Amino acid sequence: MLIGLDVPEVFWSLEERRGKPDEPYAIRTVLGWSLIGPRPDSKVNVCVNHVREGDELLERQVAK
Repeated sequence: MLIGLDVPEVFWSLEERRGKPDEPYAIRTVLGWSLIGPRPDSKVNVCVNHVREGDELLERQVAK
């Protein structure tokens, strides 16, 4: 799902979890958690996005 730029607040970071330099880190936004950064144990580039939300209001808004 691509969120438009008409609501930039959904990208604001509410919380961050950081490791050491060159390690992945996580950010929590109003849409949920995202993991960002390299996987040092992998030589393959992988891009995965997964959002799980049980909010019925959000589901109705997305359907509209």
